[in-house]
Amino acid sequence: MQVIHLFCVFGLLFSSCRPKKIDRESPELNFVKKGSKFRVNLAEKPSNGESWVLRQDFNIKVLDQISTIWHGDEKGLDFNFFAADTGQTGLHFALIKYRDTLDVKTFIVKISEK
Repeated sequence: MQVIHLFCVFGLLFSSCRPKKIDRESPELNFVKKGSKFRVNLAEKPSNGESWVLRQDFNIKVLDQISTIWHGDEKGLDFNFFAADTGQTGLHFALIKYRDTLDVKTFIVKISEK
């Protein structure tokens, strides 16, 4: 649990250095350069029992998930990734409250050399 708090503090201290945010939902594409870092930011309210969950069905040959950092109710949750290789994959998120799915979001990421 202490490690999670350290990541949150680290994330707040260096928020100006945060990776590029992608926000185009499917069917639109998000273009990312190979070797770069990027993030998906989603608002959630853990105090209400809500939390975003990333399905682990994305192509791990092209993307590495680096971390997940919560910035508070107002700034939301950052899912941080590294674009390891060229290709295309989808990121599927579900907003869960208890056992119910409240919302689903999909982001398609296309990674290129340039």
